[in-house]
Amino acid sequence: MPFNSFNISRKRVSQISYMPIRPRQDLFVKLVYSSNQDSCGYDMSLKELLEGAQCRDAASMFVFGVEERGLFVLWISPSEALSTNSLDDALAQSTAYIERSVDKQTCTSFYTETSKTGTLAVFVKCDEGLARSMGLPPAVLEKIAASDLARKTRHHPRNFLTGVPAEHWRLWVLFVIACILVAIFCWRPFLADSSPDELHTWMAYDTQGSVGPKYQLSVNGANASNLVSYMEQHGEWTLRIDDQAIIPLSLLDEDEKHYQQWYQNRYPETNAIMNSGNYLNETWLNSPLAERVPADDMFHFSHCVLAVKRYVKAKQTGRHVCGRDIDEEHVQHCLDALDWWAFPESGGKRGDTVPNPTKELAWRTKVCFD
Repeated sequence: MPFNSFNISRKRVSQISYMPIRPRQDLFVKLVYSSNQDSCGYDMSLKELLEGAQCRDAASMFVFGVEERGLFVLWISPSEALSTNSLDDALAQSTAYIERSVDKQTCTSFYTETSKTGTLAVFVKCDEGLARSMGLPPAVLEKIAASDLARKTRHHPRNFLTGVPAEHWRLWVLFVIACILVAIFCWRPFLADSSPDELHTWMAYDTQGSVGPKYQLSVNGANASNLVSYMEQHGEWTLRIDDQAIIPLSLLDEDEKHYQQWYQNRYPETNAIMNSGNYLNETWLNSPLAERVPADDMFHFSHCVLAVKRYVKAKQTGRHVCGRDIDEEHVQHCLDALDWWAFPESGGKRGDTVPNPTKELAWRTKVCFD
């Protein structure tokens, strides 16, 4: 079967309604910080976060964001007191707390059949004082301050990190907005034929010192139309199924094509998303179906193999395809996952003696472009 490359204009889908296969049962979060050096910016389910932290022998701390709910801190540690709660019970309690988002904090405990001890989990809303008192690295504090999720948690009339009185920074904001409006008015004749500027305002990863697309933008129901319009004017594109990244077709080499063909053959459900164009369809991206794409354990671990190969190739050649390909945090996350998979002596998966269970993938389309 030939590899599926395409022109974006042939894949636009509109006015299609989708019904969920089943009600959504889990909450998806964006990891901002982990004391275990897990990959920041990584989308995962709350259940995955609790399961992963519960497997560790020491206490862990996480900062994560939830759309429309803001930022939260999770402290999780082993407990000698065995709980009567299962993991699903704890998940239901913590999900209800986050979605209700009324109380400052909550705590829950749970046990699993594979653990000899119980686990205590404490959730706290991440506000100004807490963020500055946890000793987080300055780069993490800057990411938190710049995050849209952080703005959901700001109630104090001062700047989230610096403590500057609201009256002062509001005047600066008004001044900057005025300068931007003047600049737009003066330069409007020169911008008539340019691509939408709002697409070039988000740089997810530092790509300095490497040649390749500078921007990587997540696709959602709000920006899908603008991204489709941009791509229609800028050549042909293709989709990397393992990380749901849309890349310029010219950057797809034979090695990458071989692995993407493997995903097309092994995972017909994700291949169908590619062939139908649903990965750029606003209705589908906003539907529960996007959170419940059939996959398995091998999907994640095979992606991590590719992530490491892309990182090595980019470092050797000085060229990348997506900014995330040269992100050290993401590569470290994948190395940790592969370590868990390969080495049973350190508590990992025991090769072929353990089943490869079916799992549901939360689809996250993104575009890598200049």
